[in-house]
Amino acid sequence: MVLRSARGDPQRFTQGMARRLPEADRLTAQRMLARPDAQSALIEDLRESYRQGTTVMAADLLRYTRPWDFRLDQVTTPVHLWHGEQDPKVPITVARQLAASLPHCQTHFGAGGHLMACDHADEILTTVTSAFDQDAKQA
Repeated sequence: MVLRSARGDPQRFTQGMARRLPEADRLTAQRMLARPDAQSALIEDLRESYRQGTTVMAADLLRYTRPWDFRLDQVTTPVHLWHGEQDPKVPITVARQLAASLPHCQTHFGAGGHLMACDHADEILTTVTSAFDQDAKQA
């Protein structure tokens, strides 16, 4: 149903989707969708996410609720965690608990919701590429 709606009138679909988002994510979505080709990229992303059906998506969500094969306090790699303080889907308390469980976690909590990372993409990519650069220098 989601894909049928997106195929019919992509602009109307994305505008409707943005209106249904929580306030914390609405402005981020509007900024994202104002970019050239953003609507087509979003629809292609939705197409891919639904390609194997909703059963696969549900199985992915279940994996998050089951024990992992390692403990978080055993993670020795530095971790950067970005999280929106107004995220209605994953409350900030969950992110704080996760960060407290990771011994080398640097948090980046800020204004925004579930889509907060979209507003900080440049910062995130800079952080990731610098980590790769540091690893390359140490090798």
